[in-house]
Amino acid sequence: MLETRFLRENEKLNGITGISFVAFLVFPVIGLCCLVIPDLVVDVLPYVVGAALIVSGVTSAIELFRKKPTVLEGEIIGRQLVVGILGVVTLFQGKHAIIFLGVIWGLFGLFEAGNEFDSFIRKAREKKPFIVPLLLCLLELGLALPLIVSPFYNIDNHLQILGLQLMAFPFIVWFERRKEGPKEKPDEPPKDPNP
Repeated sequence: MLETRFLRENEKLNGITGISFVAFLVFPVIGLCCLVIPDLVVDVLPYVVGAALIVSGVTSAIELFRKKPTVLEGEIIGRQLVVGILGVVTLFQGKHAIIFLGVIWGLFGLFEAGNEFDSFIRKAREKKPFIVPLLLCLLELGLALPLIVSPFYNIDNHLQILGLQLMAFPFIVWFERRKEGPKEKPDEPPKDPNP
């Protein structure tokens, strides 16, 4: 779902914390708006999402490009630039972009369903519990397909689901980070006793 996708991408970006922190604070507010004033959100959503995609994609690509060549991963920069381009398209289409956003949202859901299916297969092969990934896969498929088939008529239901997801986002991130445990810091070189 949205928060797991964000966590995965955030891990790949490895240290771009400014955007993550803003998202951590802003997502619950947007989620509350999705629940309380969904009609206004549908009208404003393309502009907000477009601007957010542009800022997120471009700033993430710039930050990644500035890193040392050994850390640089070209495919991630390319993906971030594509995110920025999607933002430009969404912004220029304005209110008409709601159908476009519904289809894109549905496609992201299909990709997430594919990830959950891969997790299901991996766990089944390893003889580990696999019911949760299977159920998540089916849930993602059930949410994504209606958006692709008829995005305009299904966007309201998905706004409510998005609102709940966005409001839960900080708690889910906190739980995932806590489950992972503290990250080990690289060993610091010994300090020179004679400065």
